[in-house]
Amino acid sequence: AAAPGAASPPSGVTAAPDSPELADAARDPARAKALLAKGDARLAEGKLADARQAYLAALGADARSAAALGGLADVAYERSDWTRAVLLAKRAVALAPRAVAYRMALARAFYKLMRYDDAIAQWKKVLEIEPGHPAAKKNIALARELTGR
Repeated sequence: AAAPGAASPPSGVTAAPDSPELADAARDPARAKALLAKGDARLAEGKLADARQAYLAALGADARSAAALGGLADVAYERSDWTRAVLLAKRAVALAPRAVAYRMALARAFYKLMRYDDAIAQWKKVLEIEPGHPAAKKNIALARELTGR
């Protein structure tokens, strides 16, 4: 029941506009998946602007799509916008903390920004998720060689 003096919601609205119920109703995972496939194909072709648009549309279809954020991080990385790649990859990791691909993307972007300790930390987390991951092991050794640690 509404608190005394509180306005009641408009007819037909049963939840607050920012409630999880409405957010779930607005999700369209099937559309997001199709747009992700389009983004992945455009990224593989080197069509970064088209890939970015597809990933943004996928995010519009599903605001909680870690894959769309990961795709946008990959586009930013390919454009040498490593700061944006870090921000987007961090969001993807927050949504899917055990997804190795997003942690690898985050580590690569940190590395390009010469944030070697942050990159190493992400590669170590990759090894916790997937022990023996060859690229993570190799990259940790390379970063340590650069830093002398």
